[in-house]
Amino acid sequence: MNIPDFSNLPKLPNFASDEMKTMTVTLRHFLIASYAIPATRVRALVPDHFALDTLKVGGETCAILQTTCFLNENFHYTPLPKPSLDFWQSTYRVLTRSPLREDTDGRVAAPGQVMVREDPGAWFFHTFLGTRASWILQRAVAAGAEYADFNVIQRSDSHNYHQFLADIVPQDSLPTQIAVRSLSQQTPVAPFASWNKMVNFLTHRLNGYYQMTSLTGGENIGVLAVEHEPMQPLLAELVPVAGEIAEARLGTWEKLGLMSQLEMRRPFALLIQPQIVFVSHAPKLLRADPVSPTRQSWQSAK
Repeated sequence: MNIPDFSNLPKLPNFASDEMKTMTVTLRHFLIASYAIPATRVRALVPDHFALDTLKVGGETCAILQTTCFLNENFHYTPLPKPSLDFWQSTYRVLTRSPLREDTDGRVAAPGQVMVREDPGAWFFHTFLGTRASWILQRAVAAGAEYADFNVIQRSDSHNYHQFLADIVPQDSLPTQIAVRSLSQQTPVAPFASWNKMVNFLTHRLNGYYQMTSLTGGENIGVLAVEHEPMQPLLAELVPVAGEIAEARLGTWEKLGLMSQLEMRRPFALLIQPQIVFVSHAPKLLRADPVSPTRQSWQSAK
């Protein structure tokens, strides 16, 4: 009697492991354009459960707005390499801190006051997706997800970006146009004295908050947690898109009245990460804890 040899069959995923709840993607040509804007302009546009992660720039308390553009390559369910998606994406976000209303000593925040922990994140205003499939997936959970046409030109070698130009045209929003080239130096921008500390502040944001799609109305806030290695980006500068002036057009900031055309020419920092792997966890709903009206902490729903 011949007994079949099953030793060479592929192993099934461990359905009890954490990776069963994650997606994995390689981000390429990850441009992060950061702008320091007076925090008073932004505060009313972000849910008051979140504290803005501010910097003192030129003697003024500033929020940090970021516009990003990147290629998602091989976006797939972590245990299974296929099927997968490749698509361009652009986001508009502001840097925040943990929305928890309680500090490490257990004291309760006074009404209207937010006492934050060291838990950096970002509030997302808008996300543009370059394929219908990627847009459908994100629009199912994120109200700010929109399809857009991407025209991206990048010329680079192993050490530099000679040109990275993104022209993003959504169906129902203002366009995004930005062109940069990388620089050889790694010079921190005040108030940072260390390049690594500046990069960590601007790029290591593991919790993304956003307005969820809702069929019933109401303010439903979601959180998407990601994991990635510390970034080691290149410093970059604006170059002309057309004509002789190095400028950018950032449609969402223009529509919200947060930045003038002149301010768009003056980024706080431009960084571009050639490649990095992200692991993202399943989106979760945030809800207000109804236990006490004076102790309203925001937490992930179980």
